[in-house]
Amino acid sequence: MKLTAAARRLAKAELESLTNESREIKKMYPDPPKNVDYENNNPKSKLLAALLGAGNADVGTATGQKAVGAAATATRQATCTAGEKTTARPASALAMLACVCQSSGTAVTNFICTEKAKDSNAWTGNAYPHDTGLQHIGKSCPKPTAAAITRENLEAALTNLLALIHTDGTHEYLGAYVQTGCDGTSPNGICVQFPDLATSAPEVATRYTWLATVAEIIQNLKILENNQAKAEYVNNQIKDKKHRALAALRRSKAIAGAIQVPTPQTAQKPKIGVNTRCEAHNKSKAACLGAKCKWGGQKDDDGPCSPSEEQAAEEEKETAGEAVTGTATEKCKGKLEPECTKAPEFKWENSACKDSIFLVNKKFALSMDAAFLSLVVFRYFIILAF
Repeated sequence: MKLTAAARRLAKAELESLTNESREIKKMYPDPPKNVDYENNNPKSKLLAALLGAGNADVGTATGQKAVGAAATATRQATCTAGEKTTARPASALAMLACVCQSSGTAVTNFICTEKAKDSNAWTGNAYPHDTGLQHIGKSCPKPTAAAITRENLEAALTNLLALIHTDGTHEYLGAYVQTGCDGTSPNGICVQFPDLATSAPEVATRYTWLATVAEIIQNLKILENNQAKAEYVNNQIKDKKHRALAALRRSKAIAGAIQVPTPQTAQKPKIGVNTRCEAHNKSKAACLGAKCKWGGQKDDDGPCSPSEEQAAEEEKETAGEAVTGTATEKCKGKLEPECTKAPEFKWENSACKDSIFLVNKKFALSMDAAFLSLVVFRYFIILAF
């Protein structure tokens, strides 16, 4: 948008104010937390590791060692006990599912979780479940839908799972617990143990198992959602400032055009009569004749110098033309009231005789000036309004 200097001056203050407001609003734009970078680290990979175990990319190829996060160095009961440790543990959802569903018996005739999870491969005393049995249990889970996983989905799943955990007064368990730990036998329990969860370690489930990853993803998604709302607010405010700035420029351009100062007119020189022009050369015959006047003197330096017949006729013609174009002359000037009121073209006003034609023309000119001024003011307020 091209602006004149006057328009730029009119817009300057408002534009500076809008610029300062935009700078302050921009400071409200949220900075993403350093631990939240889902463009380069998609939560899908973290979620997959939490569900299947680090290194397991698919249920059909999952191994027990990767599911529990360590090599076989202890018993099943130790592996199915959660806690802050680096040895075999319920490090993934698949490992936790094996602790709850896979029997330790060698001759399995009944199913524990679901009929589809029933498997002939027992998890005996080894630190991690049998690969084939683990894969069979994983495949028994419902097929995922095509819809994207949302924060609400994860929150609901976590809440539902935590609601299944029950206590014996000291420890808490997920699955079938009878007594003396989760070793996979029917006298004791096929379960996951959370030591001291009911008393001194309430965070053991969501801090030292794969559920910690899910809780972290949920928290990060909340941060991103809040940041998105803040960013949208800031962007909308800046867009509003932009529209207001453009409106200010258009308004200033229109106002500058409406109140433009007209170009000064060259002052007209006073008209000098032909008599005056000729009389100026009374002392020079040559100058008199050069001015096309008539020389009447006997000597070259003693006039008079007077207008020629042609000059006199031309001046008379010009004077008549000025009268026709409306040069105001008051013919009744000096007349007394009785004489003034007898003539229709005269009018007695303010103790003086006035030419009524002159008065009409003068009043008409004043009314036109007032009308023009009103039009300019009206246009000015219309411009301000829009």
